[in-house]
Amino acid sequence: MLNEIYDISKPLPESIEYNGVKYLLKLYFNRVLMFFDLFNKDSILNDSDKYEIGFEWFTENEGSLLSAFEKEEFVNLIIQKYVIISRRSDNGSKKIVDFAQDSAYIYASFMSDYNIDLLNEHDKLHWWKFRALFDGLSENSIIKRIMQIRAAEIPVLNQHNYKEIEHLTQQKLYYALEISQEEKEKNVASGWAKLFAIMEQRAN
Repeated sequence: MLNEIYDISKPLPESIEYNGVKYLLKLYFNRVLMFFDLFNKDSILNDSDKYEIGFEWFTENEGSLLSAFEKEEFVNLIIQKYVIISRRSDNGSKKIVDFAQDSAYIYASFMSDYNIDLLNEHDKLHWWKFRALFDGLSENSIIKRIMQIRAAEIPVLNQHNYKEIEHLTQQKLYYALEISQEEKEKNVASGWAKLFAIMEQRAN
């Protein structure tokens, strides 16, 4: 399913059928990002309200005949079928980009690589096009460099590389994403404690 996103021989998805009804889609990148941001931020809205908003953002059809449960199911169908692509490091354990938290870096990267002003592409640039362009960003773009920093493994400490480890750790801290407590604990267990080892070595 995910490979369809990069198959330029096929048209972009502009509609979806749900319960025998054809719905026109508005899968613009800004609407997708706003929907994810809606769920990531603290809000007085409950999930049902958020899915109601998502339904209005993603389709041009009148949805008054659908129940709250159906709208939630409908939006989840769109997300699973057309939107979600995993964006983690090769070992699958680290989140290396967040489209909301990294929006400024992504904006700058599109400008530097493509001369595309994403602010001018609202309700124009399809999500699939956005993702293809994102994946095609050069390794020199700021967001790709940040992703490399986040994905990089901190090497095992020895008597020659403490400067390298200290520099990489500082970069990881500077560009760290806001993550869950569980992910924070995993990061500490898998490498952040090495910074203290560096300091101990220096003290000795």
